[in-house]
Amino acid sequence: MEWRKRWGIAVALVALALTPHWRSVLLQELPLPEGYLALLEPSMASQLRPTAWNALWWDSIGQFWAWRTEAMGQLSTGRLPLWSNRIGCGFPFLANPQTQSLYPPAWLVQGAEGIGQRAKQPLAMRAAKVLAWLAFFHTLLALIGAYWLIRSFGISRSAALVGASAYGLGSFQIAWVLLPTLPATSSWLPLTLFLYRQFASALFTCDRFKSVAFGIAFALSLTMLLLAGHGQIALYALLALATFAVVELLAAYPLRKGSEIAKAFAATLGLFLLAFLLSAAQLLPTLELAPLTHRHTSLSLKGYRAFAERGLTAVDWATLVLPFVFGNPMDGSYFGKESFADYCAYAGLGILALAIVWLWNWAQSNLRRFPVSPLPRFSASTKPTPFSAQALSLFALGALLASGATFNLPLYFLLPGFSQLGTPTRAMFLCQLALGMMAAAALERLAESREQGAERLGQGVRWETAVGVALAIGLPVAATVGVGLWLSGQLPAFRWDEWVTSVAGQNIGVFAGVFAVVLLTARWAFLPRSISLLRFAVPFLLLAELAWFAAQQIPTARPTVVQRTLKMADHRLRRHLEAMSLPVASASVPHRLLPLGVDWSLTRYPHTLLPPNSLLLLASNFADARNYDSLLLRHHKAVMALFSGGNPCPLENGNLILLPKERVTEAEKLARLIGADAILMPSQEKWLVRRIGAHALSPRAFLPVQVNFVHDPLNALAKLPHWSEQTALITAKPKRHFGREGDQAKVWLDKDALVFIKVQPVVLCYLHLRRPVWLVLSDTAYPGWRAFERWSDGHWQPIPIGIANGFCRASYVSEVSTEVAWVYFPASFAVGAFLTCGGVLLVVALFICALLSASPFAKVTERRPHNEMPSTQKSGC
Repeated sequence: MEWRKRWGIAVALVALALTPHWRSVLLQELPLPEGYLALLEPSMASQLRPTAWNALWWDSIGQFWAWRTEAMGQLSTGRLPLWSNRIGCGFPFLANPQTQSLYPPAWLVQGAEGIGQRAKQPLAMRAAKVLAWLAFFHTLLALIGAYWLIRSFGISRSAALVGASAYGLGSFQIAWVLLPTLPATSSWLPLTLFLYRQFASALFTCDRFKSVAFGIAFALSLTMLLLAGHGQIALYALLALATFAVVELLAAYPLRKGSEIAKAFAATLGLFLLAFLLSAAQLLPTLELAPLTHRHTSLSLKGYRAFAERGLTAVDWATLVLPFVFGNPMDGSYFGKESFADYCAYAGLGILALAIVWLWNWAQSNLRRFPVSPLPRFSASTKPTPFSAQALSLFALGALLASGATFNLPLYFLLPGFSQLGTPTRAMFLCQLALGMMAAAALERLAESREQGAERLGQGVRWETAVGVALAIGLPVAATVGVGLWLSGQLPAFRWDEWVTSVAGQNIGVFAGVFAVVLLTARWAFLPRSISLLRFAVPFLLLAELAWFAAQQIPTARPTVVQRTLKMADHRLRRHLEAMSLPVASASVPHRLLPLGVDWSLTRYPHTLLPPNSLLLLASNFADARNYDSLLLRHHKAVMALFSGGNPCPLENGNLILLPKERVTEAEKLARLIGADAILMPSQEKWLVRRIGAHALSPRAFLPVQVNFVHDPLNALAKLPHWSEQTALITAKPKRHFGREGDQAKVWLDKDALVFIKVQPVVLCYLHLRRPVWLVLSDTAYPGWRAFERWSDGHWQPIPIGIANGFCRASYVSEVSTEVAWVYFPASFAVGAFLTCGGVLLVVALFICALLSASPFAKVTERRPHNEMPSTQKSGC
């Protein structure tokens, strides 16, 4: 019978995980907004599903799908994606954690998609399917981890299943699916907390094997959390883990010696350090990149206020009750702040009502403010139990962070990287996990009190029944009226009848939660115990409410339509380039293009073609000279700003560089500066191509006639508006330069982290003399690049390097007729990889020691008096 229950829970967890992803898993559709593909190929607009515009959803195409395609392309050729020359003028690809370049689950799914007939599909299609399977995996992982965590507190299976659904199917895990690194990172938190509880339990019971095994599992789970890709969510999760560990260990203080608690704290710190060691290959390159990005700014009170003002206000908390009180992004009716995903805190109305009942009972039992007697077996002792302390601490931490409270002030100024975070509202996932834990506890205790019989029911129970019904009915009414009053003060033409009708229609699913709470309280107080069907009806209704929300929040695209769109866009672009006598892009060297746009918008469909990074999705080897990344390099953005009339990333663009088509003259100069082969200008849903560098072998590499030395790259950037093609501004130790007009260079092999250049001197009628020159490569300058020159004997020797024109790379070659190789292997990754390998060896050593200690040959039976208790039963180990 026990195995049937376990299999039933397993099937239920898989079914719940399928709820938001049923179209992706069962119909093989892709988690992409199909209507947005018209920005790649306008002629397909009539065949695409209409999709309401949500600027964040474009990230799923322009960032995560494009990045996954680029990562798979490099990995399929046996190269680690350290660098990409197809993004901007080159970008440290692996250093951006959101590319998930070192994330093991992504590698496993990518490997599975490369087997058999699936390997013959276009790379972009396989990358989209990888995103679909990873999204399903992370939802399932969040559900399983939350279920195990709640079960570890002794709560029944059905109650734990309901509590886990509040986290796995809540607004955070579902609304952020199209930006996969956020739910990917948060999905590991419940499992990590569960494993830490098992580790602490084994540590205090002196079970050496289990303590080592669970300690290793905890470190590995924390490593996955750090590698999953989103720094802000990882930082919030680390704060939650630290709080959880402190509460867990302090809860054991009355039963344990101070020395044991101190040893447990030391072991916990050691496991955190082990996780950082295992993820060092990702963390160190990311820490090197962070201060070089456009988000890195000086700390100030003004910046903190701007950050805190984006937190949840009293009106925003209404989304805890009604998820679509500000509209539904799926039908385009959302009118709230910034984005729906950032400001929706929904985890189920029924869940919220049960959590409030649990909080009320905890308060009356511990704070003694209410004379009403507590529920049977529901209250804690005068000291908080580990469960109540854990749930309350998680909720308080999440609420303080998400609301932008003063609690964030020391973190903003003292915690490295905190000032570069997005909206603080993203900490709501901690509150949702805590609400699920509280609701599960309430459901469990109410069920236990019901089974104890009518003789245990008294006036306190009747009062609790009234509280439950009042919450179930009153919360939606209060949220509707409260937000309506706020809107009536903002909108002169506000109409209450239309408002109430709209809210009721869009939030119809919450009535399942209302009915569940009413049914639960009625069954508890009035209905006979013989109606066993009601035992399953309440959890079913609570799950149905969350399933209603989750099933409608992920837009999908049909694979056949996606593949046809990409094929047509690639064919059209190649045809335009060939008409301008540009050679077909080869597999060895990509065509670097500079597309111009019209505009971008956060609220409506933009008027542009091939937005940044979309070229990475096409089959041909194209590179986009622009960029679209929250961590795009600051000096690359500064160069673009010089030729775009100001900030190339205004507020309406987010992190997207989009050059206006009106500035064609400046764009030609910019194209020569960054080494673009051609400029693409949209005209009535078509492309006008303007070729750059028609007389050069390669516009990316050139030998300047004249070199001017500057002390700082910023000085070079200030002089770039007056830059000429025959001049280079070099930031390096001055060396003699013998450049001549007509000297040429060509990039003949580009493998991202390895670039080969051939230098060809001008042909003269007199004897050619040996002359050293500066060779400029219009690729991004970044720490970790080294240049080598091939000498006449065939050996490669390192040569001096510098920064050219404030943003790109320059090398000093001793001979005009030579070959140069640029190699990217940053010290941050080398050191990080070394530390990661050391962490793996440490894990193996710890596991072997644990196995040896558990071996029967290692056990020695100690003789002791018959009246002495075994060592495992003593307070000390």
